[in-house]
Amino acid sequence: MILREKSEEATWYGSKSEGGRTSSSVDPTGGNVMYIREIARSLYQLKKRLEELEQACNSAPLGEKREELERELAKTRLEYERVKNILEGAKESTSP
Repeated sequence: MILREKSEEATWYGSKSEGGRTSSSVDPTGGNVMYIREIARSLYQLKKRLEELEQACNSAPLGEKREELERELAKTRLEYERVKNILEGAKESTSP
């Protein structure tokens, strides 16, 4: 799962050729609310994936498949923490 950076997100929302609206028409804060929603959505999806992987890992027998699940689980945990930190930073930057 790849999270787009804020500048790319703002560009997408501002692109008329993509059918998007300018970020100023999305919300008066310049697109920050939409940006935060996208990050929160990514975080939610990662959390659900973590739950699935943990359940699969716990029920998998020892062996190559379980090791593969554990590696994917470790990567997903790191990505979850990274996105969580991005969300916290985005929320702090929009606070007055």
